[in-house]
Amino acid sequence: MKRVYLEITDACNLRCPFCTYEKGNSFMSLDQIDDYTSRIHYFTEWITQNSEAGIVTEIQAPNPPFSAVQHVNVNYMSRHSQSYKALFEHPEFVTAIREMEQRVT
Repeated sequence: MKRVYLEITDACNLRCPFCTYEKGNSFMSLDQIDDYTSRIHYFTEWITQNSEAGIVTEIQAPNPPFSAVQHVNVNYMSRHSQSYKALFEHPEFVTAIREMEQRVT
């Protein structure tokens, strides 16, 4: 891999020139995207799902590139739901987002 693109957005139109879905390499079909909560919201999720799909390799062992271990408590979206249009308009999504954050933490 020569480049990594991270697009920070709250909308997907499947039109990015590097979109794996458009090239037929998607590991998540459109029928798996039920609503806002079924999308990938944290980079940790992206790494985990793409590692499981064999698209990327997460480097952790035997010689991790970083020497310090970080323990992260992921909860920003559920604690700041008013900052996200989809969560503000659909407060019923917050529970699913919180559950996803607990899995990622």
